Amino acid sequence: ILPNSELNVFSYGEWGRLDKPVSVRTTYYIGTLDSSGTFIQSSEASRSINEYGERLSKVVDIVLHHTGKKKVIIIAHSMGGLVSRAYIKNYVGESKVETLITIGTPNHGIYGWLIGRLCENPIYGHEGQECKDMQHDSKFIANLNSGDETYGSTRYYTVAGLCNEGEDPEADEVIRVNSVKLESATNMVIKTNGCVSGSDTYHGYLISPSKVPETYSYVIDFLKN
Repeated sequence: ILPNSELNVFSYGEWGRLDKPVSVRTTYYIGTLDSSGTFIQSSEASRSINEYGERLSKVVDIVLHHTGKKKVIIIAHSMGGLVSRAYIKNYVGESKVETLITIGTPNHGIYGWLIGRLCENPIYGHEGQECKDMQHDSKFIANLNSGDETYGSTRYYTVAGLCNEGEDPEADEVIRVNSVKLESATNMVIKTNGCVSGSDTYHGYLISPSKVPETYSYVIDFLKN
């Protein structure tokens, strides 16, 4: 389901009649994936994270329409967690999100050398306003974390990676552990001995059950609570 999908493709509650769990993969970008989920062009990274949050609200409304349910569970990786939190706080998402699980999300922003790596290198696809928003001293991060970091009645869980070496030993090669953790959330850290060789990162590996099965186990445990 994409932010520009049509609401009336399925009748109200049709998926809910299956009496099975329904899992939906989505993106907050428009024009990067087709309806089958196939990548079709480079990342649209020039928008604000708040705008992505508004797009996510449309996706959630479509899922609720199709399933006939009142709330969803969101599992988000990296910047997707910021998008989800922006939706919950700024677009009435607190009434529609039962649980938010973030994995490797820079909840308190990105720092130092990583700003240049993500914001100035088009290979990583975060150049533009979204990368400015992710910086630790940005207005977006300040507003998102003002007051209660775990806003509303939503249950919050975080998973951070720690590889103990590289340019920032307190990180998953991309995001610092202390940036991932949220006050009043259940915060888990997965440690590994050494970073990932080559162009891959432990940050990316966190969402691969075959590479870091601990993440999958934590998610299952969170969903049982």
